[in-house]
Amino acid sequence: MLLIPGLIGLGARAEPSALRTAAWFGAAGAIVSAIEMCFHVASVVDLSALNSGNATPVLYAHLTLGTVAQPMLGLSVAALSVLDARGRGAPFVLIALLGVAGGLAHAAAAPIVVATRDQSFAFLFRGAALMALRFIGTALFASSRARGTSKVTTSSTAPTSG
Repeated sequence: MLLIPGLIGLGARAEPSALRTAAWFGAAGAIVSAIEMCFHVASVVDLSALNSGNATPVLYAHLTLGTVAQPMLGLSVAALSVLDARGRGAPFVLIALLGVAGGLAHAAAAPIVVATRDQSFAFLFRGAALMALRFIGTALFASSRARGTSKVTTSSTAPTSG
């Protein structure tokens, strides 16, 4: 949920480019993911219907939304990671690798589990943790660089005595 305002802000502020497109696509994926999670939590109401072989509309909505939302969000995070790391130093590249690996795993998780009905692929859902680490790492690194820059700017414009 916290990702939504950040991606919307990035999409609104970025110049028209691949970065802007990826941010808007990611925001849409995050919004659909938030809706999907509501159905995910509510799908417990379909448990008795599932056990008796009856229709499970809430579970079906959860699975359908997940197969759409997770690739949208995951592929967007992977693209944003690559676009953000272009032309930057090693720390950004390392952080981007987390985003790419996590984004691709997240994008594949729901479609594979739903299509195969094989829970042994559930480990792919852990890609969300790598995506989170990518965003935390980017924020921490950018924040530390901004503080370093503001110190240099402040000291360089301070009046000197002499």
